[in-house]
Amino acid sequence: MTEPAIVILILLLLLLGSWLLVRYYRRRRVLATIAYRLRFRFSAQHDPALPHNLAGLYIMQLGHARRAYNVINGRREELELIAFDYNYETGLGQDRSINHASVVIWKGKHLLPSIVALRENSFHPLGKFAPFVSLPTRKPDFDRIFTLYSDHPEKALRVLTPDLQRLLLHCRYANWEFNDRYIVFFVDYLLSARQLRRLIRRGLQTAKLLANPVTKPD
Repeated sequence: MTEPAIVILILLLLLLGSWLLVRYYRRRRVLATIAYRLRFRFSAQHDPALPHNLAGLYIMQLGHARRAYNVINGRREELELIAFDYNYETGLGQDRSINHASVVIWKGKHLLPSIVALRENSFHPLGKFAPFVSLPTRKPDFDRIFTLYSDHPEKALRVLTPDLQRLLLHCRYANWEFNDRYIVFFVDYLLSARQLRRLIRRGLQTAKLLANPVTKPD
């Protein structure tokens, strides 16, 4: 490679790095503004307690070196919100890769049957999820989008009312999980601030519907 080409390459890399840095801080500022407008708290710092406290969730079973940052949390009525950017490592050495995700969690008072719903059929039966089995709902539109797994299929199907299925189809770009009192949505990339706000609202609607199920004719 000639010297001018090397200089051009270095300049391009510097420009790319600057652009990514500006984009990162701009997104963080918008997230903080959204949290303020929704009357939630915001912290850009990594919260080492979160991966530990949420260790029972499916997404927390994947990889290692887990980090949660840009955390939004607070309460809405009787529900608690935790939303954050999340990354974890897979592989070791030269094969190591960093995976990014956006996670939205609402915690209510009602115990839920355990369900993991994935956009891609790539279930990893790790830890407590080993006894989970595939759970088709026999609703073609729903089963085409989500592949479901549960350790209590009958209880899970009773929870998945037609109203709830219709609402979850509005979040068809996200994986989701019901676990104990947690209602979790996660995607394997970082959402824009606007997308994250929309998913927070969809999650709140889901939590309210699960707390007060009203089934309309299918």
